[in-house]
Amino acid sequence: DVHIEMQYCGVCHTDLHYAKNDLGSTQYPIIPGHELAGICVGVGAKVTKFKKGDKVGVGCFVDSCRECANCAKGDEQYCAKGCTLTYQSAPPNKHGRAKGGPGFENNPTAGGYSTQFVVHELYAIKIPNDYPLEMAGPLMCAAITMYDPLKYFGAVQGTRA
Repeated sequence: DVHIEMQYCGVCHTDLHYAKNDLGSTQYPIIPGHELAGICVGVGAKVTKFKKGDKVGVGCFVDSCRECANCAKGDEQYCAKGCTLTYQSAPPNKHGRAKGGPGFENNPTAGGYSTQFVVHELYAIKIPNDYPLEMAGPLMCAAITMYDPLKYFGAVQGTRA
């Protein structure tokens, strides 16, 4: 796992919908935020992609089954068994790996408006050292949301609808 000290978290309109319970499924108390940007302050023994001091981002989900065809080809967002959202996934959080610390194991997942965050390296994105950390959060949501369909449908420079 990668331990992140949170520095910034963007505000997405989805965060506001959850905070106001517009979707009718919010579990209070809620810690929203899925545009995370912070600094790695520790890593587990098996982590290979990150080291202490790296800039790290996390998007809208933090776990998947890691076994279905979609997960096997790197499309965890389309996990056949569903992915665990960065915040508001109820225990046991579908796959049982994303959970709170001692005393909080039965709470929904907590998002980026927290001070610390722990996530498996598979669901974290290394932010380049020369990229301003304060600008990285929105890339974890809006930019990825647009990139995925463009890539899927083969859009390249000069492509028009």
